[in-house]
Amino acid sequence: MRITCRFGVILSLAMCASCTALLAQSNANPLDTVLAYRGTWKAELDHVDAKTGKSTHESSVIRNLCWKSNEFAACNQVVNGESKILIVYTYNPAGKYYKSNLILPDGTAAGSGKLIINGSTWIFPWQVEEQGKTVYYRVVNEFTSPAHIDVRQEHSDDNAHWTVTMQGKEEKTGAE
Repeated sequence: MRITCRFGVILSLAMCASCTALLAQSNANPLDTVLAYRGTWKAELDHVDAKTGKSTHESSVIRNLCWKSNEFAACNQVVNGESKILIVYTYNPAGKYYKSNLILPDGTAAGSGKLIINGSTWIFPWQVEEQGKTVYYRVVNEFTSPAHIDVRQEHSDDNAHWTVTMQGKEEKTGAE
């Protein structure tokens, strides 16, 4: 599956809130964590083109409309007033990770992904084949408070040494 860098950024923008407090609740359904994405967020991101070194800045307002029903949680992500994607989450207790299925507004499946949560660090990894070799990508979200996230997107040829291609912050500005 090929996920573009822009799509990875959109996915990362949905991941905002206090995961640490929710994960600390021993009796909580793991999908309750996903509901922490609810709300309106202001994102300030700086992108660097890996080939040219050219930098660009992006400001967005993201509104995450999220809900849960039994073994599913979902977030309709609205970016700058336009519905961009519906993300449906499930949890794999054996693997201790989340699976995300991505649906575009026209109903087209846009792929699936994985979310690994370690404390206040959330990682969305994926890989693609480029010119006959595997290139690894990930979006890393570091939650510093319930209303702040430091976010970065990285790529690697060896899944060990990472190059940052996007970094920034997201601040919660309101409820859903």
